[in-house]
Amino acid sequence: MKSADESFKEGNLKILRKEYEGACLSFTQTIATDPSNSAALINRGYSKHMLGDYFGEIEDYTAALAIEPDNLTALFNRGLAMNQVSDYSGAISDFTEVLKITPNDAVALYHRAFARDRKRDFNKSMKDFSRALELDPALKPFYKDDDFRSKQFRKYVLTLIENTNAIVKNPKDYLAYYKRGEAKKYHYDTVGAISDLTQAIKLNPECREAYLERGGARFSNRKYSAADIDYSKVIELNPLSTVEYIDRYIADHKTMENVAKMVDLAEVYAAIQAIIDKQLTVALSGREAVKSRMEKRKGARADFTNSLEILKSQTAEENIS
Repeated sequence: MKSADESFKEGNLKILRKEYEGACLSFTQTIATDPSNSAALINRGYSKHMLGDYFGEIEDYTAALAIEPDNLTALFNRGLAMNQVSDYSGAISDFTEVLKITPNDAVALYHRAFARDRKRDFNKSMKDFSRALELDPALKPFYKDDDFRSKQFRKYVLTLIENTNAIVKNPKDYLAYYKRGEAKKYHYDTVGAISDLTQAIKLNPECREAYLERGGARFSNRKYSAADIDYSKVIELNPLSTVEYIDRYIADHKTMENVAKMVDLAEVYAAIQAIIDKQLTVALSGREAVKSRMEKRKGARADFTNSLEILKSQTAEENIS
């Protein structure tokens, strides 16, 4: 009977010759002689994969991980096999463990994105694919036009690819950074959005839209002081609507230390809730009224106070009628 070392070497040679059935037999002999040989289990799992025995390979990788819980090869390959058998939760778990050890593994992010897409967790899938594409712009979309489940995600991925390629060709293309950042923001990757939009602003400090989008991303991340700076810059570059003054006002007042000087935020939120839920028509006309009546901009607090007073007045008139 061959020793564990001899049968292991024989199995590896058979893999090189693509004799996968023979390789499985050799590694089985190795494991019989040395049950703790995790390398033999992993290589037999790979051989089973090449034979299409995905459930069998999962068993081998699981056995290897019982011996070496942090074995990257076993974790990664089992994740691939989990995707093959449509165990997407298992795949996500395995690739998450891989990424704990190697956070910048673009391929692991790519395959976790695939698993999350198949579970219809599109937002997290978008974030994973976005990060994977940044690490490796050569990656291709994993979906097919005829079976893709989210037009929104497809558009997002294409936007990422188009603008990432533009950045690779021209690192000073501020518009590509802006478009990629905007796409990330609207698909909940606010950290990635802030990074791209900041680069766009560095390349073009007059890009008003980049300040506006970055302000929204920072606000979502509760970076209120930073959001206030961005909204202020937007107003400085080009005065915009009352809604944007309201955004700036909220960001500004959440950073104030003197609470006594604050307008009651409950009143602010109540007014905004009324705009959204009950008085859309009144809110739209009120916003236009504020814009038409403002002769001078006296800062975000004054702008918001004026718009709020208009809204209160219109609400009272509506209740009377």
